[in-house]
Amino acid sequence: MLSNKSGVRGQISAETLVAVGVIFLLFVVILAYNSMVADSSNSIAQSVQNKSNCLKLSQTISKVYSSGEGASTKISIDFNAQIFSTNKIIKIGDESCSFLANTTDKNITPNDYTLENRDWNIIIS
Repeated sequence: MLSNKSGVRGQISAETLVAVGVIFLLFVVILAYNSMVADSSNSIAQSVQNKSNCLKLSQTISKVYSSGEGASTKISIDFNAQIFSTNKIIKIGDESCSFLANTTDKNITPNDYTLENRDWNIIIS
């Protein structure tokens, strides 16, 4: 009779180990999924921030241009950007936007800049 009770305990122990293993596996899967979702969320947030910065710079260039000759403004930039004058495009990371002005190609780094409209050309210095 003692050996029978001992065998039952061993069976319960094996089932408990399987149940704990399944719960642990589910936990690992949920943790991995959560990590992927967080990475995706960070990527989307960075993309939205880049687009916002692009539009900010684009609107500032267009505003100085449309204000006429002699107009100028100062802007503080805390991101890297590229301005392509031929296509009138600003590129920040994977995001891009357009502007309406004549200017020259320029690589923008974090700094304070003055935008001036000289003879209908935007000078960024």
